[in-house]
Amino acid sequence: MSRFAEIPSVVLRRTTALSAIVVFVALGQQAKTGHETPRAVRQRTVRIGVVESSEDLHESLLEKPPLQFGSSRIPALTIEIDDSVKYQQVDGFGASLTDSSAWLLSQKLMPAQRRTLLRQLFDTKQGIGLAILRQPMGSSDFSLADYSYDDVPPGGSDPKLNRFTIDRDRQYILPVLREALAVNPNLKIIASPWSPPGWMKTSGSMIGGTLLPSSFTPLARYFVRFVQSYEAAGHLDEAIAEYRAVLARKPDLQTIHFAIGNLYWRNARLDEALAELREELKVNPNDPQAHYEVGAILFAQEKSTEAEKHFEQAIRYAPTMVEAHLAIERIANARGDSEKALAHLKKAAEIAPEDATPYYRMWVLYRRLGKTQEAQAARAAFEKRKKPGGNQNQD
Repeated sequence: MSRFAEIPSVVLRRTTALSAIVVFVALGQQAKTGHETPRAVRQRTVRIGVVESSEDLHESLLEKPPLQFGSSRIPALTIEIDDSVKYQQVDGFGASLTDSSAWLLSQKLMPAQRRTLLRQLFDTKQGIGLAILRQPMGSSDFSLADYSYDDVPPGGSDPKLNRFTIDRDRQYILPVLREALAVNPNLKIIASPWSPPGWMKTSGSMIGGTLLPSSFTPLARYFVRFVQSYEAAGHLDEAIAEYRAVLARKPDLQTIHFAIGNLYWRNARLDEALAELREELKVNPNDPQAHYEVGAILFAQEKSTEAEKHFEQAIRYAPTMVEAHLAIERIANARGDSEKALAHLKKAAEIAPEDATPYYRMWVLYRRLGKTQEAQAARAAFEKRKKPGGNQNQD
C-alpha cells in the first residue's frame, strides 16, 4: 500500500457562495481495503467526500454528493505553466517579525532553541531559507499592544517628532532581527506601518481614519527617522568607533562626547550615555543642551533631585528652553511643590504663548488643587490653542 493512501488529505477551500468546503481524499479503495485494485492502479481513481458548511451556518457540516477526479480536463479550470516564458523576478519568500512573534522567540525559547529555530527559518542550507522580512513600523495586528514610534496623549500631536523613539523595538524585535541577519546576511527587510500614529489621522487613533493633509510632512519625517534609528541601532559600535577616532586626534574638540552620548541615549544605554555627556560638560560646562540631556537621563533613572539641578543649569544658560521648564514642573509636581510647578508652567507659557502644553498642565494642576476659576481659565486657553493636527504636547 502506498504511503499516500495511509494519510487521507484534508483540503479547505471557499466556494463562490462563500461557504467552506472540507474535502476528504482517499485513493480508490486503498484506504478501505489496504489493497490496490488493478483498475485503481491503472486509472488512480480518486473519490472525494464533500462536507459543506455555509457562511451563515444555515448548513453545518452537511454531507454532499461525492466528487471524483477523472482524466478529462475542464478548460476554465485548467492552469497551464510554460517555464520557457519568464516575467518578473521573484526576490524571495519570507514572513514578518512582529512584536508578538519577537516576544515569543525572545521570552519563551531558550537561546539554544531560538538559534536552532532561526537556522531552520533563515539558513539557506540547514533551513527553508526565508529571504525577506516585512517589518511593521510600530504595532500590527500581531502585537502585544497598540503603539507607534511617536505616541502622545489623546488630543495631542508632535509634528516635529520630539517624542520619536524605537525603544519598544529594542526590547524584542531588534535583538531577534540581529540574530536572523547573522544567520542570513542577505536577508531583505521591507518596513511598512500598519498605521501612522493616531495623531496624524482623522480618527485620532491608529484604528480607522485617514491621513490628515497636515500630516503629510510629519509622516515623511517619520519614515526618515525610522530608517535613521534602525541604521544607528544596527551600526552603533561602528559609529561610536568613528567618533572615538576623531576624539583621539582632537581630545578637546567640543560636541564629540555629546554626539556619542546621544547615540548611547537613543539606543537606551543610559549609563554609557550619562558618562559621555558628563565628559562633554567637563569640556563645555555651559552647554544647556548637554545639561538638559543629562537631566533627562537622570530623570529616566528616577534620580529626580539630581536631574532637577541639571534642568536648572540648562535654564541658567538658555532661559527660553521650554522643555527644561516643563521638566522641572513635572518633578516639582511629583513631590507636591505646586507653587514651583505653576511658576515654571507660567514661564513656559510666556516663552511659547502659542503652545497648548503649558495651559493643559495648568488646567490639570489647578483642577487638582480645587481652584475652579483658574482651572477654567487655563482650560479655555488650552482649547483656544488646541487644533486638529496642532503642536500641543500634553504629557
